[in-house]
This record gives sequence, C-alpha cells and structure tokens, in this order.
Amino acid sequence: MSAPLAVVLYDRAFRLAGWRALRRPGNGRGWFYLALAATCAAVFAFVAIGGRGNTAGFGGITWYAYLYTQCWAIAHYLWLVLWPNALVIDYGEKLVTGGRGIPGAVLLVLFALATLAAWRKLPKYGWFAFLGTEFFLLLGPSSSFVPVRTEIAAERRIYLALVNVLLIAVVGTEWLRRKYFSSVSALRLGLATGGLAIVLAAATAARSHTYATSEGLWRDAVAKVPDNPRAKVNLGHALATERPPKYAEAEAVLRGAIAQDTSCRHGCAQLAAVLAAQGRTGEAIALLEHTLASEPDDIVAEGRLAFTQMKAGSFEPAIGHLRHMASTHPSEHLLVVLGVANLAIQHQQDALVALQAASDLNPGDHEVTTLGNSLFQAGRNKEALPFLKELAINLAQDMQ
Repeated sequence: MSAPLAVVLYDRAFRLAGWRALRRPGNGRGWFYLALAATCAAVFAFVAIGGRGNTAGFGGITWYAYLYTQCWAIAHYLWLVLWPNALVIDYGEKLVTGGRGIPGAVLLVLFALATLAAWRKLPKYGWFAFLGTEFFLLLGPSSSFVPVRTEIAAERRIYLALVNVLLIAVVGTEWLRRKYFSSVSALRLGLATGGLAIVLAAATAARSHTYATSEGLWRDAVAKVPDNPRAKVNLGHALATERPPKYAEAEAVLRGAIAQDTSCRHGCAQLAAVLAAQGRTGEAIALLEHTLASEPDDIVAEGRLAFTQMKAGSFEPAIGHLRHMASTHPSEHLLVVLGVANLAIQHQQDALVALQAASDLNPGDHEVTTLGNSLFQAGRNKEALPFLKELAINLAQDMQ
C-alpha cells in the first residue's frame, strides 16, 4: 500500500528540488507513479467490498481508543528491539487504558515533529525525512486509528517499519563511533560487539525454547498477558491434548478464561470438549447451548454440540443442528454424517435426501454414491442400527 507513495517521497527527498518538480515533464516519472498506484487497485477493491469486515473496522471500538493503544504498542515494539525479553504470541483484544500509552504517545509525537522538521530542511536532512515518513506509512494500515479488532498488538506488524529504525540506529551508531570513539582499537570494539552478540544469542535461544511445546508457548502468553482469555483457551486446549491429557488443569484454565469473558465467545466450546471427554456430557451440552445462544453462527460450537448430543444418545436434536449446518456450510462429509444419523433412528427418507445431496456435491466421486447406497441398505436392517449410531458418532468426531 505504501510503496507507490514511498517512491514519490524518495524522489522528493533525494532527486528533486521541490514538490512541484514531481509534476514537471522533465521529471520523467509521471507514468511510473501512475503505474505504481494502479498496483494498489486490487487492495482498494478488497477494502471497498469489506474483505476484512470481520477483523478490521470501527464497529465496537472507537478510533481514538485504538490509536491510544497503538501508542503503547509501538513504543513496546521499539523497546523489544533493544531487548526482546517480553515477546508475546498473542496480546489479546483488551485495549490499553490509563497512563500506559502516554510515554509512547509523547515519543511518537516528537518523532513525527522531527520528521516534519526534516522535510523543511531538505536536502540536508532528506534521509531522516524519508525514513521517518516511511516508518509511519508502513505502520499505518495496522497500527494507527483504524481498529484491528482481533488483536490490539502483534509484533509482526512492525517488521517492515523496523528497516527505517534500524537504518537510523546503525548510521547513528557509526557517527558516534567516528566522532567520539575513533581512537578505540578495533580489537576492543570487536570484543564488545562479540560479547553483546553472545548475550543476544543466549536470549534468542531462551525465547526459541518457548516454542518447544504448545503448552510452554501458551503458558508464556498467559503469564505475560494474564487478562487475555484467548491465550488461556489455547493453553487449556494444549493441556487437554497432552499425552496423557491434563483434564483437571485444562478445566481450571478454561473456567478462568470464561470468567474473563462471560459472553462464552472464548472458552465454552473448548471446556465442553474437555467435559465430554470425561463423560460429563450433560454439562458439556449446557455449555455449548449457551455458546450458540450468544454466537448463533459459531459452526464449530454447533458441530461439537451435535457430536456431544449423539454421544449422549440424543440423536433428534443433534440431527436438527446437523441439518442447520448443512444448509449454511454444506460438505460431503457433513451430509454423510447427517445421512447416517438419520438412518440410525430410521428416518430413511431424510437419510436418502442427505446422502443424495452428498453425492450431488461431487458427481464424479463414485465412492460417495457407493457408500450412500451401502449405508442406505444397512439402515433397513434393525440389527445394524447400533453400528450406524456408532458410525455417526465417529464421523461427527472427525469434524471436531
């Protein structure tokens, strides 16, 4: 998004004597500017049709609250460049309030003022004007006033913008060396640099070890951002999928996540899976029904609810959910599950419709047609019903 404008700013900072020169025929770059701008057409089209409507936009978050949060986030990113001791895989969705964003706001305002001043001192400070402006441009799409609702911060957002910061840091360090430390021997500088590299390498190795296990990674995230329920949900899932599973601890962690987000958007479906795995299907079903009441479009929760209901022997309500899912997100596998579930309770006509629909989704797949015919024939035999119920449960489990 910022590349076309970056080329224009580069020309003004290093090639041209004034802003008006950008439009003069002698510049020879007018068509080039237009061609670069055209490369953004697809991006603008996606934005216009709401391509990120579920994650980015002003719904539910005010622009100024998000901007204040980004003041904290950008200052935090820059501190991590100096010493990466507080890296976090997931910062959550909770906005920054109070005085935490003030230092970053002051820093960014001063940097912006310095950048504007550099544009007035061209060509001497063209390098700072260009780098400073690019820093803000590269961060603009994710770290300005347009909210990204799913994450208040993410360290990857500053990776490109760091090029400008590191250039200033490297050039500034070399300038200081030449001005104040030119008499220092190369050996001493090498030893100092080598010692710093060893310390940073050790810190990098320690951080990399955090990724050794899913449980360790999410424990780290919960420890650093304890008010992030999503991190607790991921930790609970990691604990539940350990070998052997740590169900008791997973349940405690997931209940902690639910206590922080009573809407059941985070944690309820995962806790239901933990409860169902322990045979506590009644509690699991109640949680999943509560989840769907607050998030009717949560197809993952609805699939888990159908699976849990069938596991508890309640095929009728499970079929209702399977039918709803098939109407909104049809797939061969889901329609086969729906067909088998209907056969298991001898709803043969409904089963035939579902199995035919599965075959129609991919007419060239003869395996589905053959499977559907075999299942339908098995459904006529009452002795096969227990096996069909078990098959429906196993197929539904594959959807989880």
